[in-house]
Amino acid sequence: EDMIELADENSDVLAYCSPTVSVSADSIKYGAEELDTTTITGCNEDYPFIKSYTLSSGRFVCWQDVQSRNKIVVIGSYVAQEFFANEDPLGSDIKINGDRYTVVGVLSEIADTTESSQDDVIIMPYTAAQRLSRFGMVNSYVMSSTSSDTAEEAISIIKTYLYKVFSNEDYYSVTSQSQMLEMVSELTSTLTLVLVGVAGISLLVGGIGIMNIMLVSVTERTRETGIRKSLGGKRRDIMRQFVIEAAVTSASGGIIGIVVGIAAAYAAGKIFDMSVAISAAAVVIAFSVSVAIGV
Repeated sequence: EDMIELADENSDVLAYCSPTVSVSADSIKYGAEELDTTTITGCNEDYPFIKSYTLSSGRFVCWQDVQSRNKIVVIGSYVAQEFFANEDPLGSDIKINGDRYTVVGVLSEIADTTESSQDDVIIMPYTAAQRLSRFGMVNSYVMSSTSSDTAEEAISIIKTYLYKVFSNEDYYSVTSQSQMLEMVSELTSTLTLVLVGVAGISLLVGGIGIMNIMLVSVTERTRETGIRKSLGGKRRDIMRQFVIEAAVTSASGGIIGIVVGIAAAYAAGKIFDMSVAISAAAVVIAFSVSVAIGV
């Protein structure tokens, strides 16, 4: 309640505030169907505005639900699909740890209605979640600023307030979406560098292989070269022949590698249910290196 009051007192900076309670359910059932991976979160009426949730049907958690500890739930599209594939979920009861909870709303699809995604969720009033939780306490608070311009000021207000309460920064943590995005960006950049390094080594090894093959080809064709020179073949023509052969060989290998790489990328995307985007720059660089080293 103190955090909600803090948001109300600083409404010019903090737009919404919701306590959150994470619940680990032993069983989630509807009839004979049961789910294992579903995330259960307790919240208040501000939560959908913070998370930018929209509903495909029904309603969200309201103030009265929180005050009365109503046993109601809003479910994600994956839960709706698994439990209510051929019927309207609104008004139906699902069992969580043996207790009945009435479905009052269904969230719009966010992540292709897949298991363990943002669509595999159940949301309920945080007061009901406290009763369902083993610890019965609020785990954290989620808050949103009035705009991106006031985000830093909002973080400062929250940190100042919490320090006054706890007098020790080790007793709490405040994270923002921008900080999380920065961490993900740094991790992605590091992973990209590692992958580029592996790809570079692969290209180098492949290029050395082509180079050695071409050198052996030159050595084995000494007699052919001598006969051609004796018949009037010029040095530049013989050199041009070997260069063309090297270019054709390495280019052919590069084209085969591009085709196989693109096919493998799309196959992996299908298997792991990921979106795949082929980088034209990476393809051009890899092909160019293949041909250049061969030549």
